[in-house]
Amino acid sequence: MTATTTPEGLASVGDVVHFKVSGLIFAGNVWTKGQELELTAEIISNSINSEGESRLDRELRNPDGRIGFGPWPTDVPKLTRGSVEWELARDQARREALAQPVPRLRDEAMRKLDLDFGPPPATSHSIAGPSDELLARAAYDARQRDRERVAAESAAPRGDSPSDERLEALMDLARAASFDRSLERQQALDDTPKAV
Repeated sequence: MTATTTPEGLASVGDVVHFKVSGLIFAGNVWTKGQELELTAEIISNSINSEGESRLDRELRNPDGRIGFGPWPTDVPKLTRGSVEWELARDQARREALAQPVPRLRDEAMRKLDLDFGPPPATSHSIAGPSDELLARAAYDARQRDRERVAAESAAPRGDSPSDERLEALMDLARAASFDRSLERQQALDDTPKAV
């Protein structure tokens, strides 16, 4: 492939660049942190403005620029710790780890989670915006369905009549679950931003 360069000679066809930030609009797309792009002649020529300056070259020359040369460095995480994307990815990886059917596999997956993401942030916070109440309610509903499923499984008849001890244990579980639901409902309401 013949190398075509911009007037400044910095970027050429076939070069790979990576994006250092999320939300950058470039070459007709919105890019996220860590994505890579192979440059074409069209991309390079479209980055040149009417004065002959290349937006791409300007970004590549700036060490603090939003675009970097080459593929994303393998030793640098793509997600920023504490960002919404990081929290969503960590939460998904945690759910997958906890879904492992064997305790040994679950432990290995949780260790990998800690290596990949580190521990969760020390302070909790909610995502700012109008959907906070909906997110809190959806999380509460999911926990509620999980508790009801576990309670139904543990209360299912096993072919013999339950003993008094088993009935007492089930009643204790039901009382504890009800108390936990009340606390979570209150916490969800407390975490919801109030309109001013």
